[in-house]
Amino acid sequence: MIERLIEIPNVIGLKWAVGDANFMTFEHMVSRFSDQLSIIDNQIRFLTSHILGARSIELHICNHWPQFGVRLWRLLEEQNYVAAQQEMIRVVLPFMQLWVEMETYTSGDGYLDKLCMELVGLDSSRCRPPTRDVRDKFREKARQMLLQCKTPRVVESLCKTSISQEA
Repeated sequence: MIERLIEIPNVIGLKWAVGDANFMTFEHMVSRFSDQLSIIDNQIRFLTSHILGARSIELHICNHWPQFGVRLWRLLEEQNYVAAQQEMIRVVLPFMQLWVEMETYTSGDGYLDKLCMELVGLDSSRCRPPTRDVRDKFREKARQMLLQCKTPRVVESLCKTSISQEA
């Protein structure tokens, strides 16, 4: 399929996120097409994809902490892969573990992003249906995760914003 996509003159990039049931499908795709496409890693295999030539990453944490994303990308560009992996374990892993837990109550995309934005004082809104609004259920757990990751500007109180009181 990618072979057909690269024949289209307007196609210059590919955001990759699929289940990898076969051995090294992702690695094969990046290594084979990174010289023809700007590949965006949406599988959280940032070190591997960067080494193989991917030029961008999808990092939800940037929605509430853009400086972290800049720092992580700088580590990748400097080929400081040990430090990059350590940062991913420190920040990305706890975020994704909470994401997986939240998926037992809802699905979609953005529910944890929006909650984290609120918890650092940024404006947000509820996710569009059919995604359930689970912010109240996970507010304190998300706040603790942000504190553990040393996220800047985490709110101290748990007062609900007017946004979280929407119907």
